[in-house]
Amino acid sequence: MVAVAHRQCRQDEWMNTHQCRLSFSRAEVILLNSWMTVQQIAYHMLRVFNKLELVTEVANNSNAATLSNYHIKTVMLWACELKPRSWWTDDLNLVRLSVELLHTLAVWMIDVRCPHYFINNCNLFDHPDNWYCSPLLIASRLMSETETSLTEWFINHYIRKCAQLYHEDISRLFDDVSTGSKLENASSMVVQFKLESSQGRVVDSFEAV
Repeated sequence: MVAVAHRQCRQDEWMNTHQCRLSFSRAEVILLNSWMTVQQIAYHMLRVFNKLELVTEVANNSNAATLSNYHIKTVMLWACELKPRSWWTDDLNLVRLSVELLHTLAVWMIDVRCPHYFINNCNLFDHPDNWYCSPLLIASRLMSETETSLTEWFINHYIRKCAQLYHEDISRLFDDVSTGSKLENASSMVVQFKLESSQGRVVDSFEAV
Protein backbone atom coordinates (compact mmCIF):
# COMPACT_ATOMS: atom_id res chain seq x y z
CA MET A 1 0.00 0.00 0.00
CA VAL A 2 1.24 3.48 -0.86
CA ALA A 3 -0.11 6.80 0.36
CA VAL A 4 -1.05 8.19 -3.06
CA ALA A 5 -4.57 9.43 -3.72
CA HIS A 6 -6.41 8.70 -6.95
CA ARG A 7 -6.40 11.69 -9.31
CA GLN A 8 -10.18 12.08 -8.89
CA CYS A 9 -9.80 12.27 -5.11
CA ARG A 10 -7.01 14.81 -4.85
CA GLN A 11 -9.39 17.75 -4.59
CA ASP A 12 -10.74 16.30 -1.35
CA GLU A 13 -8.53 17.49 1.50
CA TRP A 14 -8.96 14.38 3.65
CA MET A 15 -8.72 11.86 0.79
CA ASN A 16 -5.69 13.60 -0.66
CA THR A 17 -3.72 13.00 2.54
CA HIS A 18 -5.21 9.71 3.76
CA GLN A 19 -6.08 7.56 0.76
CA CYS A 20 -3.85 4.57 0.08
CA ARG A 21 -3.60 2.50 -3.10
CA LEU A 22 -2.23 -0.88 -4.05
CA SER A 23 1.26 -0.84 -5.52
CA PHE A 24 2.92 -3.62 -7.48
CA SER A 25 6.19 -1.80 -8.04
CA ARG A 26 8.41 -4.53 -6.55
CA ALA A 27 6.74 -7.23 -8.64
CA GLU A 28 7.06 -5.03 -11.73
CA VAL A 29 10.78 -4.48 -11.12
CA ILE A 30 11.34 -8.23 -10.81
CA LEU A 31 9.41 -8.91 -14.02
CA LEU A 32 11.11 -6.15 -16.00
CA ASN A 33 14.53 -7.37 -14.90
CA SER A 34 13.63 -10.85 -16.16
CA TRP A 35 12.83 -9.61 -19.66
CA MET A 36 15.07 -10.38 -22.60
CA THR A 37 17.11 -7.49 -23.98
CA VAL A 38 14.83 -7.14 -26.99
CA GLN A 39 11.82 -6.82 -24.68
CA GLN A 40 13.48 -4.15 -22.56
CA ILE A 41 14.50 -2.18 -25.65
CA ALA A 42 10.98 -2.42 -27.12
CA TYR A 43 9.56 -1.14 -23.83
CA HIS A 44 11.96 1.80 -23.88
CA MET A 45 11.08 2.60 -27.50
CA LEU A 46 7.36 2.60 -26.74
CA ARG A 47 7.83 4.86 -23.71
CA VAL A 48 9.87 7.34 -25.76
CA PHE A 49 7.23 7.37 -28.49
CA ASN A 50 4.48 7.91 -25.93
CA LYS A 51 6.34 10.68 -24.14
CA LEU A 52 7.39 12.63 -27.21
CA GLU A 53 4.53 11.99 -29.61
CA LEU A 54 1.29 11.05 -27.87
CA VAL A 55 -0.87 12.97 -25.45
CA THR A 56 0.41 12.39 -21.91
CA GLU A 57 -0.98 13.15 -18.51
CA VAL A 58 -0.88 16.77 -17.36
CA ALA A 59 0.46 16.66 -13.83
CA ASN A 60 -1.34 19.74 -12.54
CA ASN A 61 -4.81 18.51 -13.55
CA SER A 62 -6.26 15.96 -11.16
CA ASN A 63 -9.55 15.39 -12.97
CA ALA A 64 -8.44 13.80 -16.21
CA ALA A 65 -5.98 11.34 -17.64
CA THR A 66 -4.63 10.25 -20.98
CA LEU A 67 -2.44 7.45 -22.25
CA SER A 68 0.29 6.96 -19.66
CA ASN A 69 3.47 4.99 -19.33
CA TYR A 70 1.59 2.55 -17.11
CA HIS A 71 -0.60 1.62 -20.09
CA ILE A 72 2.60 1.05 -22.08
CA LYS A 73 3.99 -1.09 -19.27
CA THR A 74 0.74 -3.07 -19.09
CA VAL A 75 0.70 -3.94 -22.79
CA MET A 76 4.34 -5.01 -22.46
CA LEU A 77 3.66 -7.18 -19.40
CA TRP A 78 0.89 -9.02 -21.22
CA ALA A 79 2.92 -9.37 -24.40
CA CYS A 80 5.90 -10.80 -22.52
CA GLU A 81 3.62 -13.38 -20.90
CA LEU A 82 1.42 -14.31 -23.85
CA LYS A 83 3.72 -14.01 -26.86
CA PRO A 84 6.01 -17.00 -27.50
CA ARG A 85 9.75 -16.46 -27.34
CA SER A 86 9.94 -16.94 -31.11
CA TRP A 87 7.72 -13.86 -31.62
CA TRP A 88 10.42 -11.76 -30.03
CA THR A 89 13.52 -13.43 -31.43
CA ASP A 90 12.69 -14.83 -34.90
CA ASP A 91 13.36 -12.34 -37.68
CA LEU A 92 14.24 -9.76 -35.04
CA ASN A 93 12.90 -6.32 -35.96
CA LEU A 94 12.33 -3.91 -33.09
CA VAL A 95 10.30 -1.52 -35.20
CA ARG A 96 7.96 -4.30 -36.35
CA LEU A 97 7.50 -5.44 -32.74
CA SER A 98 6.81 -1.87 -31.62
CA VAL A 99 4.23 -1.32 -34.36
CA GLU A 100 2.38 -4.51 -33.42
CA LEU A 101 2.35 -3.53 -29.75
CA LEU A 102 1.06 -0.05 -30.58
CA HIS A 103 -1.71 -1.62 -32.66
CA THR A 104 -2.61 -3.91 -29.75
CA LEU A 105 -2.90 -0.87 -27.50
CA ALA A 106 -5.08 0.83 -30.14
CA VAL A 107 -7.48 -2.13 -30.16
CA TRP A 108 -7.69 -1.94 -26.37
CA MET A 109 -8.57 1.75 -26.61
CA ILE A 110 -11.23 1.13 -29.26
CA ASP A 111 -12.74 -1.59 -27.06
CA VAL A 112 -12.27 0.60 -23.95
CA ARG A 113 -10.48 -2.19 -22.13
CA CYS A 114 -6.99 -2.33 -20.69
CA PRO A 115 -6.81 -5.37 -18.39
CA HIS A 116 -4.76 -4.78 -15.27
CA TYR A 117 -1.90 -7.25 -15.17
CA PHE A 118 -2.13 -8.02 -11.46
CA ILE A 119 -5.83 -7.57 -10.63
CA ASN A 120 -8.54 -9.66 -12.27
CA ASN A 121 -11.52 -7.82 -13.77
CA CYS A 122 -9.83 -4.44 -13.38
CA ASN A 123 -10.00 -2.18 -16.42
CA LEU A 124 -7.46 0.64 -16.64
CA PHE A 125 -9.67 2.38 -19.22
CA ASP A 126 -12.67 2.50 -16.91
CA HIS A 127 -13.24 6.26 -17.19
CA PRO A 128 -12.66 7.24 -20.86
CA ASP A 129 -14.89 10.32 -20.51
CA ASN A 130 -12.25 11.88 -18.25
CA TRP A 131 -9.60 11.88 -20.94
CA TYR A 132 -8.30 15.11 -22.44
CA CYS A 133 -8.14 13.51 -25.86
CA SER A 134 -10.69 11.06 -27.27
CA PRO A 135 -9.50 7.44 -26.95
CA LEU A 136 -10.66 6.86 -30.53
CA LEU A 137 -8.47 9.74 -31.71
CA ILE A 138 -5.42 8.31 -29.96
CA ALA A 139 -6.29 4.81 -31.21
CA SER A 140 -6.46 6.14 -34.76
CA ARG A 141 -3.05 7.73 -34.29
CA LEU A 142 -1.61 4.43 -33.08
CA MET A 143 -3.22 2.41 -35.86
CA SER A 144 -1.77 4.77 -38.47
CA GLU A 145 1.78 3.75 -37.56
CA THR A 146 3.60 1.50 -40.02
CA GLU A 147 7.12 0.12 -39.95
CA THR A 148 8.18 2.85 -42.38
CA SER A 149 6.59 5.72 -40.48
CA LEU A 150 7.82 4.54 -37.08
CA THR A 151 11.34 4.01 -38.41
CA GLU A 152 11.38 7.56 -39.76
CA TRP A 153 10.02 8.86 -36.46
CA PHE A 154 12.73 7.17 -34.40
CA ILE A 155 15.47 8.33 -36.75
CA ASN A 156 14.37 11.97 -36.70
CA HIS A 157 13.06 12.33 -33.15
CA TYR A 158 15.23 9.97 -31.14
CA ILE A 159 18.42 8.65 -32.76
CA ARG A 160 19.24 11.95 -34.44
CA LYS A 161 18.66 13.88 -31.22
CA CYS A 162 20.97 11.47 -29.42
CA ALA A 163 23.56 12.13 -32.12
CA GLN A 164 23.29 15.87 -31.55
CA LEU A 165 24.43 15.36 -27.98
CA TYR A 166 27.78 14.07 -29.16
CA HIS A 167 28.79 15.80 -32.38
CA GLU A 168 26.98 17.84 -35.03
CA ASP A 169 28.83 15.99 -37.81
CA ILE A 170 27.33 12.71 -36.63
CA SER A 171 23.89 14.28 -36.69
CA ARG A 172 24.47 15.28 -40.32
CA LEU A 173 25.00 11.62 -41.22
CA PHE A 174 21.26 11.15 -40.70
CA ASP A 175 20.53 13.60 -43.54
CA ASP A 176 20.90 10.62 -45.84
CA VAL A 177 19.90 7.22 -44.48
CA SER A 178 18.39 6.05 -47.74
CA THR A 179 20.06 2.66 -47.44
CA GLY A 180 20.44 0.22 -44.59
CA SER A 181 24.23 0.53 -44.64
CA LYS A 182 24.09 4.33 -44.30
CA LEU A 183 21.68 4.07 -41.36
CA GLU A 184 23.84 1.41 -39.75
CA ASN A 185 26.95 3.55 -40.18
CA ALA A 186 25.28 6.63 -38.69
CA SER A 187 23.88 4.66 -35.76
CA SER A 188 27.24 3.00 -35.15
CA MET A 189 28.87 6.41 -34.84
CA VAL A 190 26.34 7.38 -32.15
CA VAL A 191 27.11 4.18 -30.25
CA GLN A 192 30.84 4.77 -30.64
CA PHE A 193 30.65 8.27 -29.18
CA LYS A 194 28.41 7.08 -26.37
CA LEU A 195 30.96 4.40 -25.45
CA GLU A 196 33.77 6.93 -25.57
CA SER A 197 31.78 9.26 -23.32
CA SER A 198 30.89 6.54 -20.81
CA GLN A 199 34.56 5.59 -20.53
CA GLY A 200 35.50 9.16 -19.67
CA ARG A 201 37.29 9.88 -22.92
CA VAL A 202 37.08 13.26 -24.58
CA VAL A 203 36.83 13.13 -28.36
CA ASP A 204 38.01 16.42 -29.81
CA SER A 205 36.96 15.89 -33.39
CA PHE A 206 34.75 13.81 -35.63
CA GLU A 207 37.83 12.46 -37.40
CA ALA A 208 39.16 11.05 -34.13
CA VAL A 209 36.67 8.18 -34.20
